Amino acid sequence: MSNPAVLPNSVAAVIAKYLKFQGVSRVFALCGGHIMPIWMSLDTLGIPIVDVRAERAAVYMAHAHSELTGELGVALVTAGPGVTNAMTGIANAHTARASVLILSGTPPQAQENRGALHDMSHVEFVKPLTRYARTVRNPDLVLQELDEAVSRALGHGGEPGPAYLDFPVDTLHARVSPAVQLAEYFQMRAQ
Repeated sequence: MSNPAVLPNSVAAVIAKYLKFQGVSRVFALCGGHIMPIWMSLDTLGIPIVDVRAERAAVYMAHAHSELTGELGVALVTAGPGVTNAMTGIANAHTARASVLILSGTPPQAQENRGALHDMSHVEFVKPLTRYARTVRNPDLVLQELDEAVSRALGHGGEPGPAYLDFPVDTLHARVSPAVQLAEYFQMRAQ
């Protein structure tokens, strides 16, 4: 079974477009099925992906990138063990107040709480160590949630630190309404 095509107005494509306009120059990631739509969208837009061998390393590298460049560091990890393996990196970014955004996936919404592969509440794990943690199920909220998570990671209105968002796989393929794709989300952010 192959992955469905990632459409230009899908949540995954909008995430990649948003990150590009926020000046994200690379993403640190370990590939996994739950995040493939984001991975493919980042690649389509030419955002380099640094493929790592451990999720903890992805977060550590995003943290180091943020510290060395002053940019937002972005880590992309898959569901379940991908998120739990990233916890040490997230804790380190929390302690260091590093501007890191961690993105992940979850099983499709219809399979939540039914024993799907890697079905667990990631938000409950990461919430104590992040400035913001949410599961985004509604496609029309993706830009609002991304903007809030990035603002929190960068320390707007408080201390900087890691922020976390995850998305069910079916949400990543869902269409984002053009009415909520406001130009303000696709302008370079002042650091």
